[in-house]
Amino acid sequence: QDGTATLRLRVPAGGLFVAAQPPLTNSAMDRWAEDLAAGNGLRRIAVTKSVHGRPVTAYESELAGQRDSLVLISRQHPPEVTGGLAFQDFVARLFTDGDLARRFRDRFAIGLVPGVNPDGVARGHWRTNARGVDLNRDWGPFTQPETRGVAAWLAGLNERAPIALFLDFHSTNRDVFYMPHAGDDPAPSGFAAAWRARLRGRLGDGMPDWSGEHNPGLPTAKSWVRNEYGVVAITYEVGDNTPRDRIQRVARVAAEETMKLLLEYREAGR
Repeated sequence: QDGTATLRLRVPAGGLFVAAQPPLTNSAMDRWAEDLAAGNGLRRIAVTKSVHGRPVTAYESELAGQRDSLVLISRQHPPEVTGGLAFQDFVARLFTDGDLARRFRDRFAIGLVPGVNPDGVARGHWRTNARGVDLNRDWGPFTQPETRGVAAWLAGLNERAPIALFLDFHSTNRDVFYMPHAGDDPAPSGFAAAWRARLRGRLGDGMPDWSGEHNPGLPTAKSWVRNEYGVVAITYEVGDNTPRDRIQRVARVAAEETMKLLLEYREAGR
């Protein structure tokens, strides 16, 4: 009645791994990323090493005539599997062969960090890295090698192809997008409201919740990128129990409307 439960387990010799979600391991994410890179000519960049020496890797599309970039990161919090799956589905739509995705890639570079916290994933941590630090509260303090490394990579990418939009994928108790807080309108101006309207038009009752008041004063990736680069930054949260087909549907629609809107804004010179 008080909302708690007790689980008793017999732990065999060598230990026992308990997961609330089907595991999305570092090796599985790495295989997915390497296949994506090989099939799409992405450049692999060794961003940094984690506290325990595991690689934190970024992938970039080759910079040709692009003038701006779309950046996506994932797995700051280890058990947030559905957010990692949404990241994969969103990215997959960016690299399809259709006209929209090809036009987008011709105009925008794409930067990806599939696994910001590999130690936490490997060790089964709830929210922290190997030093017990929540990496999504370390953007600004930068006390940890993982956040320092990703921030340095972002700075370099921004010099080569200025960041137009930043998405950070997570999981929580429901589907929700955490957007710029009320009254804030970073570049591209009006994007957040337009994106919301388009998603609602396509998803209807399946539209994720929307919040503009989530931790705006804390050192999260979303807040830091918005303040550092003056651009729209969104935390894309997926419910822990969201069905796989819904994760795919929302991610695909979100990717399509992101590409359409960014292309429209840039073609209009905004």
